[in-house]
Amino acid sequence: MNIKWNIIRVFEYSLILIYIILLNRDSYYFILSGVSRDIIIFFISFYFIWRLIFIILKKGKKKLWSKQIFLICSLVFLSSMWSPDIVGSLKKAILYIFMPYAFSLYIVNKYPTKKILNITFFAGLVISISSYIVTIMFPEVGIMTQAFKSMNLWRGVYTHKNLLSAASCFYLIITLYLYFDSKNKLYLITIFLHIILILLSGSSTGIIVLILSIVFTSIIIIISKIKNYKIRLGITTLFSFTMLLLIVFFVKYINLISEIFGKDLTFSGRTYIWAAVLELIKEHLIFGYGYGGFWINGSFTLNYVNSNTPWNDIHQQSHNGFLDVVSNVGIVGLMLIILTIITYLFRVIKMANHHNLKILSLIFLIFFIIYNLQESFLIEQNFFMWMFYTYFYLNTKKLYNQEVME
Repeated sequence: MNIKWNIIRVFEYSLILIYIILLNRDSYYFILSGVSRDIIIFFISFYFIWRLIFIILKKGKKKLWSKQIFLICSLVFLSSMWSPDIVGSLKKAILYIFMPYAFSLYIVNKYPTKKILNITFFAGLVISISSYIVTIMFPEVGIMTQAFKSMNLWRGVYTHKNLLSAASCFYLIITLYLYFDSKNKLYLITIFLHIILILLSGSSTGIIVLILSIVFTSIIIIISKIKNYKIRLGITTLFSFTMLLLIVFFVKYINLISEIFGKDLTFSGRTYIWAAVLELIKEHLIFGYGYGGFWINGSFTLNYVNSNTPWNDIHQQSHNGFLDVVSNVGIVGLMLIILTIITYLFRVIKMANHHNLKILSLIFLIFFIIYNLQESFLIEQNFFMWMFYTYFYLNTKKLYNQEVME
């Protein structure tokens, strides 16, 4: 019996690893076509949904799930009905929103956090090592040569340097947690592998977001530990005032700061995209254009955005997760997303135990929010960030509930 369950466990660990790797959008694009990737993701997801049904039948009302995330998934699914491409939107909603949520439900209910983080670590290690191999052996694949201002920058196994940077930052966060938890040398080596990839990708955004995530998390942890209400209020006020001064400083010296980090005042053209997207979402502000409906090839919305940017690049996202949520599912969807963020933050701050996991969950949340100001990872199709957001959201709920019950 033990041998049987060990075989099943190893099989599931392997499937989890493959699933995480495949959900890295556009990774291994030179090997896998979009269709073949979708088929593999579908069958792996189907397996985990089947296993989830057994957990639901076994645990009944004791199962862990989230009404808020379920509402977001349901809205995305329903939004397909008013999308210009109903069938395509339904497919994306099921494959990239509902199924990753079901996957997160299963692994949260079935496996301890440390085990999932270790599998995630190995997924990141595979991505990292293969990015080095591909770029060194096949530079025409691993190095960007066509994109604007991206000549000779690394993209590894991805189609764009920004995807490599975002993934490396995420895996770096997971690896840092595991290293400080166990001091394993493999984690330390992998930390340097991820940092070098971020630097070679030429993405200053990645480094800035990572540093800001750690700084903000440290401040929140320190403030939450202060028991005296007046002192906590005073420090919070001081922190808020300091942030206001930093914003004023940033605005005043934005030219100098942009030069230091190699950016222009349009954030590499993003402000043009944001302006065009904002103009269009006013027409469908409440419920959006339907999931994936805004960026359909040949659509008026896609053509309008691309015609209002100064370069010949074809954009298929607004480079802002919150804007893309509104374009997909409107203000209603954005309000639901904000509600989950507030709930997530409340639970993490209220957690008294699980100190290291508390820090990790906070760093991920802040990293996720800040990154979505310049990239689109909130309910983006075919990218693991949405899946891990639902995982961390559910996991903090599980840890918080455990503390309440104790």
